[in-house]
Amino acid sequence: MRRAFAYYAFGGVIVLAELVPALVCAGTPQRSFSEQRIHFARGSHRATLRGRVSQQEAILYKVGAKRGQSMTVRLAGDAKTRFDLSGPRDSSGQAMASGETGWSGTLPDDGDYKIFVFTEDRVSAPFTLTVAIE
Repeated sequence: MRRAFAYYAFGGVIVLAELVPALVCAGTPQRSFSEQRIHFARGSHRATLRGRVSQQEAILYKVGAKRGQSMTVRLAGDAKTRFDLSGPRDSSGQAMASGETGWSGTLPDDGDYKIFVFTEDRVSAPFTLTVAIE
């Protein structure tokens, strides 16, 4: 009797362990994003972009820059709206900035820098993103 109980209990634990990842993923909203390239007006080193993000829809901005240039990124919007910044060589997932509303620094590489704007708010959140490269 004890052996049968242990057998069924062990089987139940295995089934539950297999279901947990599926249940967790089912409760997590699927996030999608649009992608946009930042272009500076002729003679300008600054761009101001306005948009809206939600839990389901984020925006990935790409901007080209050279090693040694200075970049400043400022985000104004809802308290739950943030950005991640990654460089051309950040393939490991290690971002230069994560969950920020402001960042400034000297760029380490040539190439496209990615600014991922997102929010944890359930409603559509407006924002203003300012990017300057000198």
